[in-house]
Amino acid sequence: MRSSLEQPQINVPPYLPFPNLDCYQIVLGHKVLTSPASLAEEEVSSEGWVGAGHKAQGASCKVQDAECRMLTSFHTTFSGMCQARTDCYGNVNRIDTTGASCNTAKPEGLNYCGVQASRKIAERDLGNMNRYKILIKRVGEALCIEPAVIAGIISRESHAGTILKNGWGDNGNGFGLMQVDKRHHNIEGTWNGETHISQGTRILIDMIKKIQRKFPRWTRDQQLKGGISAYNVGPGNVRSYERMDIGTLHDDYGNDVVARAQYFKQHGY
Repeated sequence: MRSSLEQPQINVPPYLPFPNLDCYQIVLGHKVLTSPASLAEEEVSSEGWVGAGHKAQGASCKVQDAECRMLTSFHTTFSGMCQARTDCYGNVNRIDTTGASCNTAKPEGLNYCGVQASRKIAERDLGNMNRYKILIKRVGEALCIEPAVIAGIISRESHAGTILKNGWGDNGNGFGLMQVDKRHHNIEGTWNGETHISQGTRILIDMIKKIQRKFPRWTRDQQLKGGISAYNVGPGNVRSYERMDIGTLHDDYGNDVVARAQYFKQHGY
């Protein structure tokens, strides 16, 4: 139950790096108002967070992760900053996928196809992907999209940068980990930096939003998959859910990326 008392005014510094926070904890005086250590999607009202003789009021919130950050501003300390949301565009674990086609798996030296092949490719990329894990998660939190999806695209596009030459691929047209096409976009940042990952992710989100408008009756998870497929060849190629990948490279882009993303999500992304 929410408190019937008037909510206190909380001045949050404008430079907070995580605009999609579900909730936060506050230090009043010298006492820290804390929530349970593990909330796991449970709805929690800030009423009852007690410290320094005060009861905190505020809107209820959902916390997905116990990972927290600290930020100090003047005399007010914001402690236990809850991890930003990353589910604004769907949950990759809820998406059905057929995984990699044999045309994608065979050049990787695999004699099998499907989800198993996608997961094996992602497993091979994991060590190199972890070099960018902090950046990927930071961008995912800032833009409210699952870091695992970003990692899945990076794996598919560049094997976490290992197949690039001086940061370039696709005959000199694709730039960086996410292979932003210089023919359609103004290149931003260095090939393996946060600015580049943010640009690639914003392009992905634009594709998702175009699929949302094109197929408003699809679920968010279906629209997410459609946006991933569109990242390869554009939203015009997505004509139906079942055949969205026809016309993408090896006719499997969305399904392969989703299967890889599911693997990365199981490994901390």
